[in-house]
Amino acid sequence: MAKEVADGLRTRDIDVITTPEIGHTGFKDEEHLDYALAEGRVFVTQDEDFLILHSKQVPHAGIAYYKHRTVSNKDVIRGLVLIYDVLTAEEMINHVEFL
Repeated sequence: MAKEVADGLRTRDIDVITTPEIGHTGFKDEEHLDYALAEGRVFVTQDEDFLILHSKQVPHAGIAYYKHRTVSNKDVIRGLVLIYDVLTAEEMINHVEFL
């Protein structure tokens, strides 16, 4: 996730961590989803591989997916805030939202 997106969410009091901030750069996709599930965090990504994992029913706490080149950071922030406001953590389990 772009730093601008993370910062935009934080200014709205949404708890965000990024892969580099927690030292998880280089983790396998499954490891990212395992960590996010254990922490109860929705995984925000531009990587279509996570959609494939979802289709294979790999458990996760939720995935918010967007294509970087087709959605602005401002729109990503708006979409993530909407997800945060409308869906509960329980509703996001094993669910994908497209931004």
